[in-house]
Amino acid sequence: MTNKIRRVTCVILALVLLLSANAYAVDDLGESTFTGTIIVDSESPKLLNLGEIEIEVYQSTPIETDESYTIYSEEYAFSVYPDENGIFTFDRPSSVFSITVQVDSLPDGYGISHHTSLYSPEITSDIFTLSIVDEAEIVADSLKYPEIMLFNADGEEVYAVYEFEPTYQVLPRNDDIVEISGTVNLNGDISYNVSSNVDLPELDAIGKVELLYDVGAIDEVERIEKYIEIYEDGTSGSICSTPIVGEILEFYESDEYQTAPASLKIEIENLIQTPEELSDDEDLEAEYPNSVSNSYFTVHYDDTVTKTVAQNTLNYLSTLRNKSSSLGFNAPINQSGYSTLQVYLTSNTNSEANGETYHSNDSSNTSWSYIKIYNLNGLSAQDKETVAHEYFHAVQNAYFKQNGWFKEAAAVWFAAKYSGSITRAKGQFEKYLSSPETTMQDTKYGNGVFPMAIDVAYGGSATIRKIYERLNSVGSKDMSETQLENAITWAIQQYDSSGSFAEAFKKLGAYITLPDHFFASVIPSNASWSNGHINRYTPTTTEKSISVTLESFGLKPFELRPNSSTSPQDLEVVIDFSGVRSTTNSVRFVKETASGSIIPFGTDATAVRYSAVINPFGNATSAANNIVDLYVAPINAGSYDRRINITYQLAG
Repeated sequence: MTNKIRRVTCVILALVLLLSANAYAVDDLGESTFTGTIIVDSESPKLLNLGEIEIEVYQSTPIETDESYTIYSEEYAFSVYPDENGIFTFDRPSSVFSITVQVDSLPDGYGISHHTSLYSPEITSDIFTLSIVDEAEIVADSLKYPEIMLFNADGEEVYAVYEFEPTYQVLPRNDDIVEISGTVNLNGDISYNVSSNVDLPELDAIGKVELLYDVGAIDEVERIEKYIEIYEDGTSGSICSTPIVGEILEFYESDEYQTAPASLKIEIENLIQTPEELSDDEDLEAEYPNSVSNSYFTVHYDDTVTKTVAQNTLNYLSTLRNKSSSLGFNAPINQSGYSTLQVYLTSNTNSEANGETYHSNDSSNTSWSYIKIYNLNGLSAQDKETVAHEYFHAVQNAYFKQNGWFKEAAAVWFAAKYSGSITRAKGQFEKYLSSPETTMQDTKYGNGVFPMAIDVAYGGSATIRKIYERLNSVGSKDMSETQLENAITWAIQQYDSSGSFAEAFKKLGAYITLPDHFFASVIPSNASWSNGHINRYTPTTTEKSISVTLESFGLKPFELRPNSSTSPQDLEVVIDFSGVRSTTNSVRFVKETASGSIIPFGTDATAVRYSAVINPFGNATSAANNIVDLYVAPINAGSYDRRINITYQLAG
């Protein structure tokens, strides 16, 4: 992109921005009228009909006020259109209000300098510049939902409506890089071809396969082939292999298996062994000829594991049993014919995971369990984490063996809280934190952050136990997602009648911004954990916009951080839910002050959009109350996808 010196011929309207030290007044309209002007870049090759551009006007009503912020609910009031000179004037609907220039009403091939702005009582005018779109670029902060940035010939970002359907291709000989390409179509016949190579997030092997499949870079057969490769090679590093075995079994039982390549069928049939077959396998105990036991456990171990390690594992299992029992959880159910829970240890690395917990494959809700632990060369903190994870699976099976994604999430929670380690869990958390805009129910281990949020907000371990007590009474083999959510809501409401599954998810939106802080009561005291996947932006007096697609129960935090020279002033943020009014729209903020105070705030956005004025936002003075970090997390706690637009700027 080349920068050119251009002369823009227009009448420049003076902008006066004298803001109060805190929130904007709402009871005095001051100047009752507002004037906007749309000017056209002097390089435009033709005269444009500016009268077709729609400007939506929104009334702003304060719904939450604090000494450092005011949050507004915004309702559409009316639309106006500029005259032939690009000027529009109207009576402001409230002292504080906002406008949006509808980008789908712009002339074909043109973009606008900014489209959404919040105005204080003192602001009586604004200027918008139209210019020709000259270039498009892919911004792949989200692999599944890449964004497009548009630029004019001066290299300035502009905004216009566009269509983009990405295609994905894994690069040959490098499974960690994906090429995203496609055509960006603007209104009319204007298009731009774009492509970008994107490094996959730092996920384990299973996480990468799931992401590639989710975006369409690999098909179902390729997905299962990669799962088998991972299982046989032991390249995953996952906590537990139970889910991957389930995925292979599900494919084996599906119609797609019938048309799968013969070579894949052979691999699957050689691999698959049902839990019943394993439990009845006479060679299993022969494979693990040694054992130590007590009243509750029998630990079998092969010749790769020492008796000392086996005994230490036995003792640790007893510690876990005592802990879970003191919390009121049921004890695991032993296999028929056994008086103790059977546990098998090996240092053998011929597995894709560190552990597996097996249960019966009958129609009953509760089930016996037995556990296999791999890669055990000692009993390190990470090993204890794995053992705790698998032990809690056995506890879960004593309540309800089928509970979908929440089963792995809760096992991650238990291990994180009571093992003394989150070393392995953090790698799983990374998967969720790298793309929280996708539905939470699609992840397994990584959304262990969700029961952690329930723990922090709603009564600790007792509420997690009540979830399982509820599942024990209402669960079924074909239990729907709604039934699971209802069971979680019921348990939460035993502690807080205003809480729910959705409210816990909204709290999660704040907690994952600074997990080291918000989850301090859940993770080990010696652990450190930060979210390295939050996109950071530095606000200026130039308005900027960010767009993101949130799937059902998806969220996306952003960080707004002032630079070192930013003097404390008002930061204005507008969050637009694409005109969708819903009780499931929500925004959570977290502010961090110069003194180190971390405070979450925010509420539901039942209107079509939501705005906030934050003050004092800046770094240039040493005042303890200066807000030196602001996290903004739009949240979709509904059943349909939402397109969210966030606009931010300093008031000046």
